[in-house]
Amino acid sequence: MRMNLIRKYRALTGSDPSDTDLEFKFEGQPKSQLVQYKGTHHHCYVGEFSVTGSDELIRLGWECGFGEANSKGFGMVK
Repeated sequence: MRMNLIRKYRALTGSDPSDTDLEFKFEGQPKSQLVQYKGTHHHCYVGEFSVTGSDELIRLGWECGFGEANSKGFGMVK
């Protein structure tokens, strides 16, 4: 997820983030799910996690989503 956020940051700003440190900690075991969306299967995980590190990347994850397939609604957090 860290590298995904760095790529998103570069695409959005045209530069590298000033800090790339991120640490994800899952609360319990994430649940694996196979989800079908518009005829395509996506392997995803559902669970609670906390993230610490770069404020820039955490904010981007909050705004855009963590992980992949964000345009399809994946990676959403609350």
